[in-house]
Amino acid sequence: LVAADLCVAYVLYETWSAECDAAAQLKAWLVGGLILSWPASWAVARLVDLTTFRIAFTVDVLFTAGAFYWLAMGSSWCWTSVDCMELVPLLFWPVFVASILIWSALVTAAALLICVTA
Repeated sequence: LVAADLCVAYVLYETWSAECDAAAQLKAWLVGGLILSWPASWAVARLVDLTTFRIAFTVDVLFTAGAFYWLAMGSSWCWTSVDCMELVPLLFWPVFVASILIWSALVTAAALLICVTA
């Protein structure tokens, strides 16, 4: 996952000055994704060492809920963008592909869980 974070950092670096109708939102989504990756995992691991497991688990659940909300927001921003696909494809396509793959994985996992427990 470090490689994915490096790719996201590269996309942000290359497209920082680029503009389109949803550039600020897509850049914010990428930055939020970086924050919800290893810093969030590190924070939960640190909480396990400093506090009880129950508190760390609660914080992890809150991070997961925040990540789900962030996924929904990023998907909405990406799918309602009008000209980012043409003006800044390096910014648009990673967000689009990531959101599609994550939604596909979530729906597939839910469907498999239903099939297994039925």
